[in-house]
Amino acid sequence: MTNVFFDTEFSHLWDVLTPEPALLISIGCVSEDGNKKFYAENSNFQREQCSRFVIDNVLPLLEGGEALMPYPTIACRLKSYVESFNDEVVFWSDSPKHDWCHVCDLFNFHGWPQNLSRTPKTFFFYSEDKQTLFENGVKNAFNSLNLREHHALDDAIANRAGYLSAMANHF
Repeated sequence: MTNVFFDTEFSHLWDVLTPEPALLISIGCVSEDGNKKFYAENSNFQREQCSRFVIDNVLPLLEGGEALMPYPTIACRLKSYVESFNDEVVFWSDSPKHDWCHVCDLFNFHGWPQNLSRTPKTFFFYSEDKQTLFENGVKNAFNSLNLREHHALDDAIANRAGYLSAMANHF
C-alpha cells in the first residue's frame, strides 16, 4: 500500500449563504517516501467565484506556467499519477470533508484509477501524544522547509511531515 498526502484549494467553503458548489483551484499530492509529487492549477475557475479569504490567501500563491491547465487535463494527469504506483494508493487529507469531493469529481472525467482506495484517511490519532506530534510536525515543516500555508502542494508536504513525525514515535 502507498500512502499519498494531498490537499486542495478551492473557491470558497460551502454554506447556506453560498449554496453553489466550491470550484477546485489547485491540487497537490506527495507520496509517503517524498519521491513522487503532483501539482496542478485549474485554468477554468473565475476570480469572482472566490471568497475574500481565497482571494487574499490562496490566489497570490498560484504558480501559473506549466501547473496551469484545464480541469479535464488535471483529471487525466492526476489519474496517471495515481496509476504510476504499483500497489493500492490511499489518499490522506487533513480535511477530507472539503478535499475528497474534488478528487471524486476529477475522476468523473476519466474514470476511477483501479489502484486508488475509494475511502480517504484523515489525520486523527487516538493517542493525544501522536496527535500532538502530528500537529507539531506540520508546524515544523512549514517553518523549516519554508512552505507556504494554503498552497496545495506545500500543505500536502507539511501533512506528510506531520504524519511521519507521529508514526516515527511509537508509544
